[in-house]
Amino acid sequence: MREYRSLAGRFPALINGYQRWDRGSAFTPRALDAAAGVGAAYMLTWEPWPGQLDPIASGESDAYVQEFARDASVHGAPLLVRFAHEMNLRGIPWAGSPNVFRAAWRRVRTIFNEAGATNVQFVWSPYVQDGSGDPFAPYFPGADMVDWLALDGYNWGARGWREGWRNRWQGFNAIFERSYREIVALAPDRPVLIAEMGCAERGGNKAAWIRDALLRAVPGDYSQLVGIAWFNQFPTGHADWRINSSAQALAAWRTVVADPLWSLGGMELTGTKLDR
Repeated sequence: MREYRSLAGRFPALINGYQRWDRGSAFTPRALDAAAGVGAAYMLTWEPWPGQLDPIASGESDAYVQEFARDASVHGAPLLVRFAHEMNLRGIPWAGSPNVFRAAWRRVRTIFNEAGATNVQFVWSPYVQDGSGDPFAPYFPGADMVDWLALDGYNWGARGWREGWRNRWQGFNAIFERSYREIVALAPDRPVLIAEMGCAERGGNKAAWIRDALLRAVPGDYSQLVGIAWFNQFPTGHADWRINSSAQALAAWRTVVADPLWSLGGMELTGTKLDR
């Protein structure tokens, strides 16, 4: 977080962390407290590895979820839980039957409700409908089970980062506009996040893309969108998503976060890979 501050000029409004189920992953407040220490909220992307939702839906994981929910409730700090994200994207380990996904989601959320974890809000976060996944509407567990809507989407540039998928340079609206309208229709009264977003360096002008997306497209016609989480990483086999992938990209990012829309509105978020 402090490295990000040195690059961007201020701390982010929210930290997006990641936690896997298969690593003895009890609720631990370290990352949550660290985010709070710099005035940021914390969003936990909770990945149900090893990838099967059936045991969750059937109740085999109840004891683990109950303990996690109780501990989060006792801690008391506000927490966004982004459970089983990108469930509609082919290749995600927990992708599968929409019926099983909905049952698993509703079971987890119900356990948190029964634990009195009113400080925890749930974020439902499919991948944008760009042809690489299935329609996300069948996975929607119901507005009564969701506090926030979210979308993930990337400008992959002009290189085949994903096997069997031919990429092309795309603007923000080309990536998000259709999916935004469809997800808002599922729960018109829910706030919307872009929970993962990034832009490649190769294939176009990343600096111009950042400015156009965040200073022109977002303020234009995304009235329920309240935040953007930039995936500030350079994972193996991916594009370089980092805000400082080039001097030009970093300069564009600093221009954006200094703009009153972001610096005063509290919209700017930053994704941080924290597998705990």
